[in-house]
Parts: sequence; structure tokens; C-alpha cells
Amino acid sequence: MKKTIAIMFVVMAAMVAGCARGAEVKVSMKDFAYSPREVNIRVGDRIRWANIDVEAHTVTTMIWDSGAIEPGKSYSRLFDAAGSFEIKCQFHPDMVGRVAVTAR
Repeated sequence: MKKTIAIMFVVMAAMVAGCARGAEVKVSMKDFAYSPREVNIRVGDRIRWANIDVEAHTVTTMIWDSGAIEPGKSYSRLFDAAGSFEIKCQFHPDMVGRVAVTAR
């Protein structure tokens, strides 16, 4: 009986630890565009935007801003609340995208 309870505890702890960590989604900035342009994630996930373009870009919303991301550099953000975010590059107004974050 004690062994069964101990096994159940270990399994439950592993499940909780797995839920606590979200996924990381990669978005490229290339040819003056975000790729993919639209990203759907869940609360606890992270997005890493990698600038593989020839000029600096930003990932900017009405709430937060990455600052300049130089070529060869990246910016990462953990999303801890549900919501929808329209993103744009402050340097290139036609460079737009969207992030949709849903609850777990």
C-alpha cells in the first residue's frame, strides 16, 4: 500500500512539474516579416523572436516593447496571462503580427 501511494505521488509530482513549464515557440524575423505571423500559445508558454534579417527590429505592443533586436540576436518573452496582442516593428510599420494566449 505504501509503495502504491509513493508511486502515485511521484507520478503526480511529475505531472505538475510538466504543467508548470510551458513550451517555447520560435518566431523568425526575416525579410522584414515575422514568421509565423500569427502565433497561438497557452499561458506559461514563451516566444523567442530571432532576428535573422539584415536590420534591427522590435516586437512592440501597446503594453510592452522588446527594444531594438539587432541582427543575429533574439528576444524572449514568457506569457503569464491570457490575451491577444497585436505586434509590430517600430522601425518597419508594415511588419506586423499577432499573438493569442489562451488559458491552460
